[in-house]
Amino acid sequence: MPPPLKRQKLSSAKNPSKTSQPSEILFNPTARQDYLTGFHKRKVARADRARELAQKKDKEEKVLARKQLREQRKEDLSQHVAEFQRELQRMNDDVEAPSKLAEDEGTENGEAEVEVEDVIAEESEYVDEEKYTTVTVQAMDDHPTDDELDAAAARKAAEAKVKAETDAKELEERRKKRP
Repeated sequence: MPPPLKRQKLSSAKNPSKTSQPSEILFNPTARQDYLTGFHKRKVARADRARELAQKKDKEEKVLARKQLREQRKEDLSQHVAEFQRELQRMNDDVEAPSKLAEDEGTENGEAEVEVEDVIAEESEYVDEEKYTTVTVQAMDDHPTDDELDAAAARKAAEAKVKAETDAKELEERRKKRP
């Protein structure tokens, strides 16, 4: 059996708030009506707030993901640049190695003798079924005159026209041979 319940005294010297009870209770029928009919409104408002918070959270996550992607790309780029610089340095060391050997051999004034090959204009032709391309590679130091350029361009145009005609004939013959 549980212990008996203690009764509280209405008038207490320790707690005067318990002694003062309201003299009248006012009842507001419009507030009651708003409370009773406002369940749907409050539910919709809660859903709207939740949707807004979810959208805000998604937006922040997207911003964070883009930021991380940018940082990752920057890191990858810096690694690639560092690797490229190392490779370039290694290649430069390989190029400088013959000149160091020449200096060690005792050339005059410490200058290395380097043979420079004359780069002659090199033409490469690429033929596809429908296209004909000619690529000309020549040294940057050569500066031909305008007349030479015009003559070379006219010659190349004539050669290209003849080549295109022969390629067109060959293409037609190949198409005729197909079943």
